[in-house]
Amino acid sequence: MTEWLPIIQALGLPGAILLMMVFGAYKVIPWLGNTCVKPIVARHIQFIDSVQETLGTVTEKFTDAAADMKKLSDAQAKMAEAQAKLAESQARFTEQATRAASVASLKSGT
Repeated sequence: MTEWLPIIQALGLPGAILLMMVFGAYKVIPWLGNTCVKPIVARHIQFIDSVQETLGTVTEKFTDAAADMKKLSDAQAKMAEAQAKLAESQARFTEQATRAASVASLKSGT
């Protein structure tokens, strides 16, 4: 404390307090950086790496899902086309059956 007395006398009490705060900050900031900031930065970088890996996996899965959906869409289009052909075939069959019934009723003498 005796080393601060000439400083207090030269700068006055407010100046000496300010100088002590600057000196304290000079000592505390490196400790704070090593104790708090560096671990936080390291964890944050680890978190960012984890997020990047996860996003890569999610992107890959979405790409696979989009390809599967395209296959399903193509299969559904083929099924719709087959159903349309089946409906057309059934309509022709019904028309032919109706004609055959008409011809049969005419032949039977009605």
